[in-house]
Amino acid sequence: MKDKNHLSKPSDPDTSGEIRVRFAPSPTGYLHLGGARTALYNWLFARHNRGIFILRIEDTDRERSESRFQQQIIEDLQWLGLTWDEGPFFQHARKNLYIQHIHTLIQNQKAYYCFCSPEELEKKKEEYALKHLPLHYDGQCRKIPPEDAIKRIKAGQTPSIRFRTPDNGKTELRDLIRKKILFDNREFDDFIIVRSDGEPTYNLTAVVDDALMGITHVIRGDDHLSNTPKQILLYQALGFRIPQFAHIPMIMGPDNTRLSKRHGADSVSQYRELGYLPSALINYLALLGWSYDDRQTLFPISELIKKFDLKKVNKKASIFAPQKLDWINGKYIRQLAEPEFISLSLPFLFKAGLLDKDTLKCPSPTTIRILLSMRERLKKFCDLPALTEFFFRDSIKLSEEAKQQIFSKKDNFSLLQELYEQLQKIPAFEEKTLEILFQDLIKKKGLKLGDVVHPVRAAITGKTSSPGIFLTMVLLSKDRVLKRLKTILQQFEVIHPD
Repeated sequence: MKDKNHLSKPSDPDTSGEIRVRFAPSPTGYLHLGGARTALYNWLFARHNRGIFILRIEDTDRERSESRFQQQIIEDLQWLGLTWDEGPFFQHARKNLYIQHIHTLIQNQKAYYCFCSPEELEKKKEEYALKHLPLHYDGQCRKIPPEDAIKRIKAGQTPSIRFRTPDNGKTELRDLIRKKILFDNREFDDFIIVRSDGEPTYNLTAVVDDALMGITHVIRGDDHLSNTPKQILLYQALGFRIPQFAHIPMIMGPDNTRLSKRHGADSVSQYRELGYLPSALINYLALLGWSYDDRQTLFPISELIKKFDLKKVNKKASIFAPQKLDWINGKYIRQLAEPEFISLSLPFLFKAGLLDKDTLKCPSPTTIRILLSMRERLKKFCDLPALTEFFFRDSIKLSEEAKQQIFSKKDNFSLLQELYEQLQKIPAFEEKTLEILFQDLIKKKGLKLGDVVHPVRAAITGKTSSPGIFLTMVLLSKDRVLKRLKTILQQFEVIHPD
């Protein structure tokens, strides 16, 4: 018989002991931004309070768990710099611990064997749906005496195990972000804690592990909020101290729907491959739900540790803004020392086929200057091939905008023709010399600087933007600039034959 006026309350927090938090991903997929932010908040909370950050791999779902996901999650956390103090612990290796506590629940009549088949349960769901009733387990197997259940098991039946939830009362959650929440116990059916295949379920394993690992604070996404009252009931049934909970609002896409693949790259490893810096991604993830004030945006990791406080975590969902992430990443790129910037840039050019292996290992001074010339404009390293390919390829393709800047004015033909002739005579192909040549041409033609620079840039790069025109010409080399101008002049004659 259940307590008629059951009220589940968490114990008062123990402020005298060490702060212990955990990140517990399931290796059924890659580490996504939401999971990475959860790991970050736990890590920052531990570091701010000089506590312990634990990594636990929740791999009890053996069918869906894969070693490749597990390894990638670990590598992504290491790349982000979220190192752990204890672990990684793997739940599949801790099954005996769960079984011990399951037996305790059964012995104390807090749990019972359920022999309902999947077919029976599905039929009941259909009946409830037809009657427009909440889909609750009806407690059919609650009444089976323990000795009868044992006989049925010995006879070969394979039951699941259900937790016996209170019929009445409320379960109270005092959340560090959402404050107090009351859950009506009548909303919960007797949930399964061990499947019929003998595998313990998430709610049971999480509670046992958190208790045995001494977790003081459970910081996780609010998609777990519905699990929390069930876990509080399990803590109480097992006689465990209840940790403090903090449920972080979800990350939403720009369209206010839950962040997913359609909003762009969805896993940490993908952002790494695109050329985002871990420091930038950490900075941005911290701001997705937390803020220190209305002014500061860039936070080095040391400052994040110093200033992070759960009290400043927002109660509303955060909106993922790719443009802001790009802006932050660009800021961090420009803070890199030149050697590090070059070493991070080169693999992206090599992968795009713009460099050979020898240049990858030992880049020329010109290659280094090309990369450095793009640094101020770069938002992520994967953009480098598109920004720089005109420096490395013999032939270029004109963008529609470049064609417009070149061929829209017939006078550009004579302008480019004269520039082509003057460049052949120039004594030194250097920025200063080129600047003097352009100034002379401007005066002679009665033009503005842009009237010359825009069509020339378009002609020699195929684009409407580049580093400074004189630096761009020097980096391209005299021979390549002349060849490209000659090609454009030949096209001009076709487009404007008169």
